[in-house]
Amino acid sequence: MRDEVETFNAKQLARSTPGLAQISDPTWLAAIEAAHVMRLPDGASMNMCSDDVEHFGLVLSGTLKVRSRSDDGRIFSMYRVRAGEMCMLSLAFMSARNRLYADVAGEGDVLVLRIPAVHFERLLAHSSGFRTFVMGSMSSYVIKMLSLVEEVTFERLQTRIERHLEDVVRASGSTNIRVTHQELAHELGSTREVISRLLKTMEKSGNIELGRGTITLLTPIDPVR
Repeated sequence: MRDEVETFNAKQLARSTPGLAQISDPTWLAAIEAAHVMRLPDGASMNMCSDDVEHFGLVLSGTLKVRSRSDDGRIFSMYRVRAGEMCMLSLAFMSARNRLYADVAGEGDVLVLRIPAVHFERLLAHSSGFRTFVMGSMSSYVIKMLSLVEEVTFERLQTRIERHLEDVVRASGSTNIRVTHQELAHELGSTREVISRLLKTMEKSGNIELGRGTITLLTPIDPVR
């Protein structure tokens, strides 16, 4: 599921990653020398425990999807960490006093730069470029979490389905979306039965066409609600 990429590639990859390329001080370069790169293939997933994390992660390519699992087996996609962003989950794991668990999945071919935790405090103390990067990552993360809370609390599930489908179409450039009802339920933290019922309603309204493992967006959805 996971492949380790040679250490000597880390510096080259970091130099070509937006957000990291401009950091060049000695403390940062020493941290990269001690780092290695983890690969998570497209569609692969893994469980993480804070007991096993002694590094912090920076996504170099692809997208890392951070998910939560409920006691009844439902999966909810909380947020995504894209290329050039720091994985706040790894930061939380490094400082956790209680045991924490999480589930992550790869979208695209994901490469994560894993820097040993011992370098984190050194970077904060001596690398102004890294401090700026971390503050930007934290700000982005808080905004994502606030948006997620607002979405889950105040928006109808059908509205969230519509928004997600439009986001996928916008990202892929195709109105034909390859996704199962179960995968959509995982994405939105619901059940397959509820998602299927709402999709049938949307199909009857002429907004979408359902196929086997596909959803085709037929009409644009008004973003103003």
